[in-house]
Amino acid sequence: MSAYELAQLNIGIIKGPMDSPIMAEFAANLERINALADHSPGFVWRLQTEDGDATSIRPFEDENLLLNMSVWRDVALLSNSNALHWPRVLNDMGLGPAFDSYFVSHLTATSGARSPRATPAAV
Repeated sequence: MSAYELAQLNIGIIKGPMDSPIMAEFAANLERINALADHSPGFVWRLQTEDGDATSIRPFEDENLLLNMSVWRDVALLSNSNALHWPRVLNDMGLGPAFDSYFVSHLTATSGARSPRATPAAV
């Protein structure tokens, strides 16, 4: 096991509120997409509320800024680290119409260095 883990932060600018028609397909697929991550090799943790996702977390004033964060054992196991992942998520899964733009960032940290307030995902 590596001494480091990889944190991924995804930030997207959504085109409307989560309960709006433009977000319906994204909202309908969210649980399935999160389950794929939760059960993927190398998955450690993801940011979520009691509802099971991070869509209600709004750390900034912009209500259309949606974020999520996950932690992985290493970059080789993080499917989101390759250039093919986002086009597949946004286009093949039909989620592209929900976002104006999106950003992905990765940060390597010492293994086990997660926030004590964070709740591990149920696997």
